[in-house]
Amino acid sequence: MKESSLRVLRQGAVAGLMGYAVVAFVFALTNVVEGRSPFYTAAVLGATLIYGVSDPTTVTVMPAYVFAFNGLHLVTFLGFGVIGAWLVALAGKGAQLWYVALFFWMLVAAHMIGVAQVLAIPLGSILPAAAVWGAGVMASVMMGIYLFRANPGLRLAQSW
Repeated sequence: MKESSLRVLRQGAVAGLMGYAVVAFVFALTNVVEGRSPFYTAAVLGATLIYGVSDPTTVTVMPAYVFAFNGLHLVTFLGFGVIGAWLVALAGKGAQLWYVALFFWMLVAAHMIGVAQVLAIPLGSILPAAAVWGAGVMASVMMGIYLFRANPGLRLAQSW
């Protein structure tokens, strides 16, 4: 595999892990502030999305629910991280591509947050929309900052 492809995968993995960690931290903190287990949101999402539990209010925190959702959550963020790293690599090939990469990153971030919002509709009383949007935006911003700093060649775009 080419060094450039390995770099994209490496940076994508780091960015994805950062996004995953930000969202997990936000929801764990929200749960603790509300007096629940830090794993409550992951358990409810795992039970409803993966195990098909129809009433989220009856869910108790179980490792199977937490691990099922976190696995899906991690794989999703790793995918978005690789997409982001690929877009950054594309932007590094020429100043005219910087705008295209930024546009598609915003498109990816909006869809990432939108899909999370749609999946959370049945859980509206447990998972507020503002928390989903806030965590998603924070994750996207952190991933973007990391990718921007990891690619110093992009800083040339600031001089346009």
